[in-house]
Amino acid sequence: MTRPIRMAEPLLSLDALSVGFPGVMALRDVSFDIPRGKTVALVGESGCGKSLTARSLLRILPQEARITGGAMRLGALDIAALPERDPRLARIRGGAIGMIYQEPMTALSGFYTIGNQIEETVIQHGASRTEARARALEMLRAVGMPDPERRIDAYSFELSGGQRQRAMIAMALSTAPQLLIADEPTTALDVTTQAVILDLLRRLQAERGMSMLFITHDLGVVAQIADEAVVMYLGEVVEKGPVRDILRNPQHPYTQALIASVPDGRHGRLAAIGGTVPRLDERPEGCAFAPRCASAVALCRVGRVPLAQTPAGTQARCLAYPDGMVMLRAPERGPDRGQTRPGGDPVLSVRGLSKSFRSARGMFARPRFAHAVADVDLDLRAGETLALVGESGCGKTTLGRAILGLHAPSAGSVTLRLDGEVELTTLDPAGMRQVWRDLRMVFQDPVSSLNARMTVFDIVADPLRRSGARDVTARVYDALAHVGLDPELANRYPHAFSGGQRQRIGIARALVTEPRIVVLDEPVSALDVSVQAQVLNLLGDLQARLGLAYLFISHDLNVVASVAHRVAVMYAGRIVEEAPADTLFGAPRHPYTRALLSARLSIDPDAPRAPLPPAGGAPDPADLPQGCAFAPRCPLADAGCATRPGLQGGAHRVACHKTESLHASAS
Repeated sequence: MTRPIRMAEPLLSLDALSVGFPGVMALRDVSFDIPRGKTVALVGESGCGKSLTARSLLRILPQEARITGGAMRLGALDIAALPERDPRLARIRGGAIGMIYQEPMTALSGFYTIGNQIEETVIQHGASRTEARARALEMLRAVGMPDPERRIDAYSFELSGGQRQRAMIAMALSTAPQLLIADEPTTALDVTTQAVILDLLRRLQAERGMSMLFITHDLGVVAQIADEAVVMYLGEVVEKGPVRDILRNPQHPYTQALIASVPDGRHGRLAAIGGTVPRLDERPEGCAFAPRCASAVALCRVGRVPLAQTPAGTQARCLAYPDGMVMLRAPERGPDRGQTRPGGDPVLSVRGLSKSFRSARGMFARPRFAHAVADVDLDLRAGETLALVGESGCGKTTLGRAILGLHAPSAGSVTLRLDGEVELTTLDPAGMRQVWRDLRMVFQDPVSSLNARMTVFDIVADPLRRSGARDVTARVYDALAHVGLDPELANRYPHAFSGGQRQRIGIARALVTEPRIVVLDEPVSALDVSVQAQVLNLLGDLQARLGLAYLFISHDLNVVASVAHRVAVMYAGRIVEEAPADTLFGAPRHPYTRALLSARLSIDPDAPRAPLPPAGGAPDPADLPQGCAFAPRCPLADAGCATRPGLQGGAHRVACHKTESLHASAS
């Protein structure tokens, strides 16, 4: 007989869940509840067990993993106790529990339409083909997919990042689950798309009364969407409680360190956590966090530390509670260095730079030209960080690659002024190879940008060998030491390193030729907040020591506010606003800049919820509107916007017909 469910009971309860791989424990006594109609956030660095916990709920563990103890109760049903081929598991997966995966481009098949994939999910749970088609269309409408009648027959590669994420959400919700698991659903999205997706999830949750388990390393997202937070470290819960208490008054040293690592707009060293999450087979004795904890004492390394009640109302796994056997030291960050703009003449000048790509939709189709970058002017000074921001598809990366000559510009000039003046667009390949010693790039993805078949030594040495340099070995070891990597690891391959270490390898490769200008393309977007702090501190230290000039491409405005001296905002291939960082963040003038800044997330759970960005997305570069490209989305647009505005002003340049009125309203 099924026992009645009281309203106070959680929808799902994890009780001492443990999961192991051969010889190692991956999850250790994980316990927390997911209340009905509420959102629980799982927080922690990569390798802490967040995604493994979610996969355990669906019983889709890696083949060699086994549940070794504990329970996962969904009402009266213990999911952990079900046999592998129990038909009830099929009803749970995609039925009672839906899941949004982290990377929709890999989670969605490129061989089937979006509609096909949603329909198959519904058919698996008993619907007919006709019912499934109607349900797929209904769900695409529910998640706000533009033109759903057409997009239902589109393939994933034909959709933008935000549209692919909407398709994933539609698929996860198509069977009306009681619980939705969202695994880093906004990590790869720009700030405006992220705001739209978070608002969509909140609205759908309220309409459907479902619970959510939200996995993320972004504490701003946690503050916006979660009711409760569970902080994990090396497969253990180290702190849990109401999200307001966790973020406002964290009690565990690891939670405190994560929050202190978040960029807050001040120019100074962040309170980065030393070291990295250890491997499962290197789990330390006692408290797992002790080797990285500034407050650890010898007692922390003896015996397992239990969860205990804290004065803040949370539970934390630390000897500071309840008897105060450890005195906690608050994380410290460096002093604010300010945003003083470096002076002197520009070392790099871009004038009228444009880049168009020719495309056609078929053998006999008329050629089209996508104008990815149009008429861009920029200056960069020694020791300066110029940030380039904007939504995905606005042309940031294309501009960076065109400056380096990785894309041949369609028009304009790029002038390098270091030891004399060199016009880069006139150089042949041999000339560009010489320039690349002074002008280097760090790529966004530290996995795909490193050759998996080459050792770290060969990866870092490659640009030296190509330029015919001498003393290669000494310079490679020196570059690795510069970025905080042990030169003794040089003979290992990239897969042996963490994400943060791989990004350091990419930085070492860029610095080994002793450049004076570095283009950084989203250098920390794929990193945990703690590793992000380490890399940002490293970049700041190297800039201060070597006088490097950075072109810093990013969609993370909190990071930009902490590192940039000046900021240039791009939209549809053009610069629409440029100003010193403190000026732009304090008094933005362009409506698009204001929309971007309003979508920034705060880690304060009581901060007002940001307004939604303007509807729509960036225009098709092959079909740009006449006049101001932002006008179709701009709340201030009028007939005067039918002509294209140019950049106006001195230190604060704005491309908007309403510059004066916007300036007055910001004053």
